[in-house]
Amino acid sequence: MKAITLLSAVPMRRTAAEQAEMVSQVLFAETMDLLEEQGSWARVRTDADQYEGWVDRKMISTLNDDVAAEINAAPFGVVKMPVSMAMPTGANSGIIMLSGGTRLPNYHDGKFSLLGVDFNISDAMVGVNMQLTQDNLNQILPYWLNTPYLWGGRNAFGIDCSGFTQAIMRIFGRQLARDASQQVSQGEPIAFLEESQPGDLAFFEKQEGHISHVGIIISPTSLIHCSGRVRISPLDSNGIIDEQTNTYTHKLRTIVRV
Repeated sequence: MKAITLLSAVPMRRTAAEQAEMVSQVLFAETMDLLEEQGSWARVRTDADQYEGWVDRKMISTLNDDVAAEINAAPFGVVKMPVSMAMPTGANSGIIMLSGGTRLPNYHDGKFSLLGVDFNISDAMVGVNMQLTQDNLNQILPYWLNTPYLWGGRNAFGIDCSGFTQAIMRIFGRQLARDASQQVSQGEPIAFLEESQPGDLAFFEKQEGHISHVGIIISPTSLIHCSGRVRISPLDSNGIIDEQTNTYTHKLRTIVRV
C-alpha cells in the first residue's frame, strides 16, 4: 500500500515512539510504501530515496498505487529557496510552508496540483530543470547559510549534512540517497581536489573507512556544508579547516561528481 504526506515535514523515527531518534523527515508530496502498522505508528519506505523509518500514522494518508505512480511521473518543479509558501485554492484553505528541495508535481508558471487540489506559489521560489552550474549555485547557496544543524533534518529550520546535500542536489534534478555513507557511491569519483568543479560532493571520514560527513565544493579551496550550521569553510587535500583554530575538523576521503 502506498501513502503520501500533505504536511511540510514529517519526522521519521528509528522506532515507533515519540521519544525515538529522528533519522529523517518526509517532505510534502513525497510518496512512500506503507510497510507495517503498529498502534498509532506506521513503518514506511520513501519512494524517492528508499529510506525506512516510523512515522505518526495521522501525518500520512493512504494512496492508490496508480495515483502514486502518476504523482511521481508528473512533470515537476522544485522549491529552490530555503522556505516558500503555497496557497491551496478554495475556501477555508490555509498556507502550507514548504522547504527547499520539495518537489511540486504538475508545476507550471506558479501553480501546481496534487490529488485534485490546485496550489499557487511564487514562481521565483521554484526551479524547473535547473542546470548544476556555478552561476546557479551562487544564486541559491547563500540563502541557506546559517541554517541550524539538526540530526535527521531535511528542512530549512533544521538540517543535517547529508540532508543539505540531498536538498541542494534535488533542486538540480539529482536524487541522492539519504545518508552520506550512501551518497558516496553515487556518481563519478574525482581523483584530485584540484580537478573538482563547483557542485561536486566532498566526503569525509572520522575513522578509517567510515564516511561521516559530506559537503558541496564551491572551489578547490572552499566548500559549503552543515556542521553546527550551514557554513562555508576552507578546504585542502587533507580536509576541512577551522578558521579560528587553524586545525582540521574533518579528514577528506573522496570527491564525487553526481
